[in-house]
Amino acid sequence: MSPLNKKYDTTLYRLISTYRDLSLAISQELKPVVEDYGITIFQFRILICLCDNGMNLTELAEKTHSYKGYTSSAVDGLVSSRMVSRHYPPEDRRSIHLQITDKGKEVLDQILGIGTPFYQRLSAAFHFPEEEMEHFIEVHQNVIANLVNGGKESL
Repeated sequence: MSPLNKKYDTTLYRLISTYRDLSLAISQELKPVVEDYGITIFQFRILICLCDNGMNLTELAEKTHSYKGYTSSAVDGLVSSRMVSRHYPPEDRRSIHLQITDKGKEVLDQILGIGTPFYQRLSAAFHFPEEEMEHFIEVHQNVIANLVNGGKESL
């Protein structure tokens, strides 16, 4: 039985609780894997964010939902490890553009690549029909969009 009394929506409580538990379980699986590469889970998230496109520090902090100072410190470690590089665009030398390096991409491949132990473990945990997985992702995206839009339904 839920620890909440009848004035609370127990379905919403269960949803928040299971989301938190899922996030924690994934983090517990991921932590020793990323630590083998000398990075934190947050630095791993940064590599994922930079994987497709580079961006500046402000954009990265927004994308990771973190403070700029904390993000900057994490980026410093990735730059020291040569997983991320800093570039100064000629059109705005005050701006710093962050880009994942080949080494950073290689680390992502070694962690997330098909056939890696982490990938196999998560694949086994999320072993559902493709349609259910797509629906699961769609529901998450809709919830995020609704929260970002201030509770308004997304189109």
